[in-house]
Amino acid sequence: MIGSLKAILTKTERKTHRFMKIHAQSVVEDELREVSRVLPYEEITEISSFEEPVKLFRQWLALPGDIPHYRDIKPNLFDPSLLPFMHILDVIPLSDETNDTGDIDFQFRLFGTGARDHYGKEGTSRRLSHMSHAGSGNGFDITKLACETKTAQFLLSHYYKNERHVKTGSFVIMPLSDDKNEVVRMFGCGIWTTP
Repeated sequence: MIGSLKAILTKTERKTHRFMKIHAQSVVEDELREVSRVLPYEEITEISSFEEPVKLFRQWLALPGDIPHYRDIKPNLFDPSLLPFMHILDVIPLSDETNDTGDIDFQFRLFGTGARDHYGKEGTSRRLSHMSHAGSGNGFDITKLACETKTAQFLLSHYYKNERHVKTGSFVIMPLSDDKNEVVRMFGCGIWTTP
């Protein structure tokens, strides 16, 4: 499944994406300062930049089970223009011998090319705890919250360069289960817009 998702991402990334302008500032390279807040579903439905994350959330809700199974996530379910902004993470429990954080962690199984371009780092195979930079870190907190509460979470992030608002990220993160109905993966997308 991941191989076919990556193939679609590669094909899709060649097109100009409707969610971003041609030149975008990188969160990491431009050392953008992040100001974020978790929002309830009722509030995000009124924010235009959440249109695609809401569609993805509704697709997740329509999947079988209280917590959809990770095998139910298939590339053909999603609009190809959204795929570059999607991500899938494995949950790394505290008990995992490779986890040295003292807390739960997450490792990117898939980090879309659109996310990479806006964030400024390749994320695939990297730990979420290692992806933050000065002025950021809310991605980890909201992913942990969604994992622990077994619910979808929405995050609105404004990015600033020298006190000037330069981009906005609208994110949704949702849990995925295994055969035992335990949360083993996280899934979502981030849409980036510029003022």
